[in-house]
Amino acid sequence: MAGLPPPPVNDKPGSFAWLEWYRQLRNYVSTSGSVPWYIINFSGSNITDIALRSHENLQALQGGTAGEHYHLTAGQHAAIANALELTTTTSGIVLPTTPTVFKPANTVTATGVTYNSTTGEIVFTNGGTFTFIMTLNATSSASNKTMYFYGEIDTGSGYAIRRYSARSHLLTNTLRDQVLFSSTNYWPPGSKLKIYLWAESGSTITLDSLDVPGTTAGTVTVPAARILLGGAL
Repeated sequence: MAGLPPPPVNDKPGSFAWLEWYRQLRNYVSTSGSVPWYIINFSGSNITDIALRSHENLQALQGGTAGEHYHLTAGQHAAIANALELTTTTSGIVLPTTPTVFKPANTVTATGVTYNSTTGEIVFTNGGTFTFIMTLNATSSASNKTMYFYGEIDTGSGYAIRRYSARSHLLTNTLRDQVLFSSTNYWPPGSKLKIYLWAESGSTITLDSLDVPGTTAGTVTVPAARILLGGAL
């Protein structure tokens, strides 16, 4: 389509020349692509003025291909990666012989998970699926002595024992043993965990930290106890 001619400014309003010019103006603005973007005033415009505004039609989208671009809530974004690392690096820690809350002394890392060393309470602020690993550097005073572990959780109605979280480990001799307990569980946001650890009655099981032989003292150490929790949505 040819461009729009200049308006007939020398003719009277309502004349045939003006009527014809308005007809051509109407046809001009009704033709797709006839009005260059640069001559349009966008002041006061809003993206909601566009009838179709598919997310996938935006440019420079990152993170996957078409159909894989998602928006997260603030809580979901915070829960993408969470971690907790606890250690006890002293020695001579004698396990009780009745179920007792285990309270590692040191918080190494805490992201999206909090820990209170006074109460032994772990709080999953963001929630998600977490892998739990606990390693214990244990020695028994006699052969064939057993140590036990279980978890107690609170999802909003008070603490309750998680029955099948129980684990046991038999120390078959008096040599030092690296004991490992692990599990993977889903934790709702705000849920809480306490860990119970003890030795069988009549036994003496001790947790000790150990500098690895062949290394400089204080540089490479097996801690008496270490807990790792890592999780995401």
